[in-house]
Amino acid sequence: TPFASLVAVIQKDLTGQSKRAASVGELARQKIGKPAPPIKLSTIDRKTIDSKSLAGKIVVLHFWSYKGDQLIEPYGQVGYLDFLHGKRRRLGVAVIGVAVNPAFENPRTARAALRSVKKLREFMNLDYPVATDGGKVLESFGDPRRLDAKLPLWVVIDSEGKVAGYKVGFYRIKADEGLRQLDELVIRLIREKRKKSSKKSSATRVPSRR
Repeated sequence: TPFASLVAVIQKDLTGQSKRAASVGELARQKIGKPAPPIKLSTIDRKTIDSKSLAGKIVVLHFWSYKGDQLIEPYGQVGYLDFLHGKRRRLGVAVIGVAVNPAFENPRTARAALRSVKKLREFMNLDYPVATDGGKVLESFGDPRRLDAKLPLWVVIDSEGKVAGYKVGFYRIKADEGLRQLDELVIRLIREKRKKSSKKSSATRVPSRR
């Protein structure tokens, strides 16, 4: 029929999507619950972020292109991430954007790539730190692009340094809820951290003398 070729293309695409979803799901299962790899990043403001400075914090890593051109949807999710950063940072949560671009590895192209990231940060008025990565840090966490999937990659690390969340792709969001799924995970980790801290305090408390 005239639609036979179109149906074949659709079936092939659906099969590819299913395989990618299965591969990404397996990658997430491999990462969650395991210690996060060492982190060492340089922000676009020339500050260093590493595992030592993040120790004891709940960390949200957002690996994405962070390119200033072209500003197409759904870049607005970055705005919701900044809102989450504003709400949770006083509770020991560190949100870090990681601009992934191999151009950062080449001195001839690094400057232009950096300008593009700064343009997006200024346009979105982002308050959370944005670091650069030529791809090595992303690779240490598992680059979903090797599975024919696309960025962004969201990685959540608990206060003990273990991967607690691993999501590839954009969140489905409602304007009045923002990144609800991500925030719910962060809140759960905050509560777990408080509970563990409370138990430690009780265990080390010296009994009063009567």
